[in-house]
Amino acid sequence: MLYNYDMFLGFGVCPKTFHPKIVKFSHTNEAGVFTLSSGAWRSISMNLL
Repeated sequence: MLYNYDMFLGFGVCPKTFHPKIVKFSHTNEAGVFTLSSGAWRSISMNLL
């Protein structure tokens, strides 16, 4: 069985503030972090090379 995923999600917690975060990565090298306490997404740069 072959799957084609466009996006991957991860979950983590900031060690300083203990705020939970969701991280998303796409196959187009775009990434973002959603902070649950603020309810906002922010873009992060991703350089894989």
